[in-house]
Amino acid sequence: MAKIKKTSIFLSIILVILLTISATYYIGFYPKTEVIDINTSSNFNGFELLDRLSKNDLNLSSKEISLETSLTLSEKDLSSMFIGLIKDSNNKLSNLITGLKVNITENKLNVIFHLKYNGIPLEGHLVFNASAINGKCVLHYDSGNIGFININKDLIFSKLKSNDVVTFDKTNGDIILSISNIDNIKIKDITVQDHNIIITIKGSLTLDDLKKLKLN
Repeated sequence: MAKIKKTSIFLSIILVILLTISATYYIGFYPKTEVIDINTSSNFNGFELLDRLSKNDLNLSSKEISLETSLTLSEKDLSSMFIGLIKDSNNKLSNLITGLKVNITENKLNVIFHLKYNGIPLEGHLVFNASAINGKCVLHYDSGNIGFININKDLIFSKLKSNDVVTFDKTNGDIILSISNIDNIKIKDITVQDHNIIITIKGSLTLDDLKKLKLN
């Protein structure tokens, strides 16, 4: 009788442990947010951004094009940017991550991502603050987590590679978005409105600048 009682207690403890693990996984780790598949093509690049600018009001002269306008980046645009960064970085990272999406609230970008680790689906979050610094759009890494496990910035930035639109300050944890490689185009301000990032841009393009763009 005592042996049966001990077995019953042991099984009850095992059941409680399994239920606790299952509840912890579902509440903190299991993917619940709908995301964009990582295999979706990303068209976020410098020429696409310049094309958007060219459709805004420009002041033309025989020597240069001057502009003072704004560029709107939606949550979809920024999701495409992060998908492109992951796919361009390395196979190991892109094989782990299965999808992501960006939510914009106030001046923060919340990057929600799904990954599979040893076949187990997980959901994580990365938070960036957006600001204009030295003529660039800077996304500063604020925090990240998978469930209750914090993600160090060094783990994130060690896996990412620059492209024609984005560079990195890995020491400070910054993603730096440049509208173009033309020095005279500067980002003056960044605001958030209706879940969009509004980038205020001021600058000018000389004929030589236009030739460079055409050659590229």
